Amino acid sequence: MGLATTVGVAAGLCACSSGGGSEQADAGSAPGSSAAPAELTRKPLDEYSWQELAEISRKIEAAGGGDASAQVARDFGILADDGSLAQQTKRLDMTNGLSINTRVAGVMHDQKADGSGPCGLTLMTVGGVDLLPMNEAATSEGGWEASTLRAWLAQDGKALLPDDLAGLVVPVQKMTNNTGETRTTDSVTATTDELWCFSAREVCGELDWYAKEYNGTFASDMDRILNAEGDQYQWFAEAGVTPHGGEAALSLEESTGRTAWWYRSPFPFDWTQTNMDDYFYQVKDTGYPESLAAPESKAAVVFGFCV
Repeated sequence: MGLATTVGVAAGLCACSSGGGSEQADAGSAPGSSAAPAELTRKPLDEYSWQELAEISRKIEAAGGGDASAQVARDFGILADDGSLAQQTKRLDMTNGLSINTRVAGVMHDQKADGSGPCGLTLMTVGGVDLLPMNEAATSEGGWEASTLRAWLAQDGKALLPDDLAGLVVPVQKMTNNTGETRTTDSVTATTDELWCFSAREVCGELDWYAKEYNGTFASDMDRILNAEGDQYQWFAEAGVTPHGGEAALSLEESTGRTAWWYRSPFPFDWTQTNMDDYFYQVKDTGYPESLAAPESKAAVVFGFCV
């Protein structure tokens, strides 16, 4: 079942606490936040426990956003001095025996489902956790919300998390076209998710895929739908991922060879007149950021979550 990753990006994890660093965090080490307990010291990301990362995430949230939250993230080594994400990973030992790297994808990026504001940290897996279809049936109807992959992540996927992490995962809101084939941004609605696949917009930034091939109102409508599915995560932006490039950051080298991985974004164009099948977007096996695949085909599952 598992895929042993050696290169590439994978799904995101939102950890409502962040960590990292090298020195004692005392009262005043995190401007705008409550004093860190004496035992919570700055150290490399992989040396934090999941509980410590959750505590750091809450401190980032308590700082109120902006420069104050960024300072807390710097204090704990999540961000470098220049505000970029520190190039660190943390191992995630899953209950099926698979051990996979994770990294911080963003700070104060995802909105918590309870309406209390953004989560301090979002993490992402650095590789796929399985090869699965988006849907058992050959349809994009209902989009991400109705997909069998979303249901799998909510049950079997979460069951792969160790006990010291599973109870810390924070539900967040994800915006997705939950209709499938559509011509309107009204189809983009919120779901509550603990584990999720990324949208194309969250990975690539502002999308112009339809404008590049077509023109007029049709192309604008299609791009608007895709661009309503969230905002690009800091890690992808800093890794140089764009709608037309970023292969080095996006390619997954698994034990079975290079493989494509799923976005949660359905292909919105209505092919009814041409009797073509429904599709979801993927990152190609080469790492190119745009491709289409039938929902019932298999691809790597890269997911994110918050703590």
